[in-house]
Amino acid sequence: MFIETCTLSLRLEAIEAVGSRIGIFRFTSVAGGALPAAAPGAHLNLEISPGLVRQYSLVEIDPSATQYAIAVLRQPEGRGGSMALHEQARIGTVYKASVPRNHFPLSAEPGEVALFGGGIGVTPLLTMYRALKARRESVRLFYWARAEGDFLFRHELEQDPGVRLFTTGTAPTPRLDDVLADIPATTRLYCCGPEAMLAAFAAATKDRPAELLNVERFAP
Repeated sequence: MFIETCTLSLRLEAIEAVGSRIGIFRFTSVAGGALPAAAPGAHLNLEISPGLVRQYSLVEIDPSATQYAIAVLRQPEGRGGSMALHEQARIGTVYKASVPRNHFPLSAEPGEVALFGGGIGVTPLLTMYRALKARRESVRLFYWARAEGDFLFRHELEQDPGVRLFTTGTAPTPRLDDVLADIPATTRLYCCGPEAMLAAFAAATKDRPAELLNVERFAP
């Protein structure tokens, strides 16, 4: 995998808890002023410590381009990046980061869109959902998480008629293929989540037009 060079110097400005295991980390430029612009679906590389670089999708797109925000799930069983941020990050710390890049772009073409997110993989889809709503496009977001406390922005999203939240720790929970069965074949689809979810998405969409299918793996 090509890893973008960390050439930006970012200052950690704020940490916000938005779930039982999720924190939003907000960064601004050390030099002040605007940062390189980013679009929905974009990610950046963050050097958490020397030799420890991780990729994070932006969870918000700042129109003024004065800050970047990422959502990080605390994962004790992970590779160390999330725990380092949750346990060691301090306001004012300066980090190196890459310019945002986008391998999961949102199409500019009009038409109905459905977004499917699993766990922290929903992060880039949230920026897409907000952008499509701002464009007054027809869009729906289907979001699965293990428990209510694991949903990003749960209180905001559960009030939105275009969003469906599914808690996998309770039964019955609609499956991905059940939801897809009610979505027209002409709908543009985006999916990001764990491997099991992406495998289910691939199986359920194998007869749909390939040009309408967009997937990102939320994994190294």
